[in-house]
Amino acid sequence: MVFDVTRRDTFLVVKRFLEDLKYNAEPDCVVYVVGNKMDLVLNGETARQVTSEEAKAFANENHIFYIETSAYSDYKVTEAFEGLIESKF
Repeated sequence: MVFDVTRRDTFLVVKRFLEDLKYNAEPDCVVYVVGNKMDLVLNGETARQVTSEEAKAFANENHIFYIETSAYSDYKVTEAFEGLIESKF
C-alpha cells in the first residue's frame, strides 16, 4: 500500500485499506506500506505531513513493513520490491 508523505489524507486511507486487507487476505499475507514522494522531502522542501516515526510506529503496531521511496527519482524503489519479494515477517 502506497501513500504520499506530503499528504496526510493518503496516510489515513492506508489505515482503512489495511483493515480491508486483513479482513480479505490470507492471514500470512506480507504487507508493505510505502511512503512515496521522498524526492520532495530529500530536496529540502518542508512538505512532509507524515513523519517517518509516525509511519514506522503504525507499521510496528500492525506487524507490517515500512519503507520510504520516490518513484520520481527512483529512490529505494528497487529495495521496496526486493524487500517484498524476500519478506517473511
